[in-house]
Amino acid sequence: MSLTDTISEKMSDIFKPQRKFISVLLTTVMLMHGNVSFRNMSRYSSLCEKTFSRQFGNPSDSAGFDMIGTEMSVTPHTLMIAATDCSFIPESGSHTYALGRFYNGARSEAGKGLEIPELAVADVNYNTAYSISAWQTPDPFGAGHTRTDRYVEHSVQDAPCLPPSVRYPAADGYYAENKFADGVTDAGYHLISKLRHDANLRCL
Repeated sequence: MSLTDTISEKMSDIFKPQRKFISVLLTTVMLMHGNVSFRNMSRYSSLCEKTFSRQFGNPSDSAGFDMIGTEMSVTPHTLMIAATDCSFIPESGSHTYALGRFYNGARSEAGKGLEIPELAVADVNYNTAYSISAWQTPDPFGAGHTRTDRYVEHSVQDAPCLPPSVRYPAADGYYAENKFADGVTDAGYHLISKLRHDANLRCL
């Protein structure tokens, strides 16, 4: 039995057809070449394009799946913290969902593409991070919502999938603002970050 099957067996809300699909999906993504699309995945697997489309329409607890995989991978009683950051994906299409201008850390400037905020568990002893969940940043965000609101929602909603011993999320300077810090603090966590270059250190 593969690791994927072992994890799926521990999830009571995943039935046999979905277990089989997850196993095929993860194997195909690791082996295929080119863009990860329904049509391309059908060329490298035994499933047809319509099956991929139908299964992706079903809700699944991917964060719970990753949580179980992390628990099986880390050493018991190891020192762990949470980590969150965004990845930039260059994209020049004109009809791509959520296409916008996001910060590209490799070039230290904003660029046209997609953004994927990710929440992970970091094993401090082995300098290894295990992904828990990733949400795509929409563009536009909707009335009254900002990008920071999305980051807070992501971190708070998927925080229950973190190991119980993890109480400290680490993030870079972008997250060092009141809205994000207050959001994770209200959820019972203590943010570790560096101050932004425009931080106001005056205490009145």
